[in-house]
Amino acid sequence: MWIGLATVVLIAIAVGIFRNSRKAHLAVPNIDDIQSVEADFYDSGKHAKVTFKVPAAHWQPIFSALLPAHRDSDPSKWVGLGHLQIKLVGGGSFHVSLYSVSDGLGAFSSGPNFEQRVYYRGGSSADLKQALSTAFEAVEKNP
Repeated sequence: MWIGLATVVLIAIAVGIFRNSRKAHLAVPNIDDIQSVEADFYDSGKHAKVTFKVPAAHWQPIFSALLPAHRDSDPSKWVGLGHLQIKLVGGGSFHVSLYSVSDGLGAFSSGPNFEQRVYYRGGSSADLKQALSTAFEAVEKNP
């Protein structure tokens, strides 16, 4: 009986650790946890790097262009597209580096800061560029 109880306790602990480790490595934060997002990227229409505060209505389309994603333990040297600097509701921050990939899945790295980033493959670079451009156009029309 003690062996059975010990087994159940160990399984419960393992499940708790697994759930916490998955939460600790989210590719992007949940929309509900975000206070603000600032983006910078190279706008090919303007032929310049632009920086702007992303309206909340555009957060979901941008994140959708990155997901679903899986960790990439052997990332390539991708071309940089831009960054997202995210302020979280609880006062923390989250950094996302965006990369342009011409074929296959898109790519990005993310984490609480640049030094603690994890590389991911997922979403679509074309969709991401479009979502960023659309968000920037909305800011330019309604400054």
